[in-house]
Amino acid sequence: MKKTLNLFLLAFISLVFVSCGNKPEEVVEKYYTHFLKGEFDEAKKLVTEEHQGLCDLMKNFTPEEEVAKMAKTEVSVTNIQCESINDTISICTCQIKTTLDGEEKTMDEKVELKKINKNWYINQGKESNNNEEETEEAPVAASEEEILSEDSANIENTVPPTE
Repeated sequence: MKKTLNLFLLAFISLVFVSCGNKPEEVVEKYYTHFLKGEFDEAKKLVTEEHQGLCDLMKNFTPEEEVAKMAKTEVSVTNIQCESINDTISICTCQIKTTLDGEEKTMDEKVELKKINKNWYINQGKESNNNEEETEEAPVAASEEEILSEDSANIENTVPPTE
């Protein structure tokens, strides 16, 4: 009886440790597979909140016929190599092969992942700079007074003189 209880306890503890968190390689493979098959809701679950816009955009603007066609795509994500930048950021590269109606395409991808609450998420989108690209500063907005004074000056210069 004691042996059975110990075995059960060991199995339970192993299950708890295995279910805690995920691996960056798994997230990369699942994300690209779901995304390229048109499963945008599933792909969105693997992306950080601030970068989920692409999945929403694709879901809302991809015609149903195209999504049905994408669902038939065979996706193979291979050669996944991840490099930890720190405890919460990892950069992964992979090769993606898609096949649809006999047409085969291969592409190399590089993606950033971020660890949040022991789970890895895709952390890349238009807003991301991947620590490689320089970000441009947004122009400083003019004050309301400056805008009004410029507009009134432009209006005065365009109004024809009255006789």
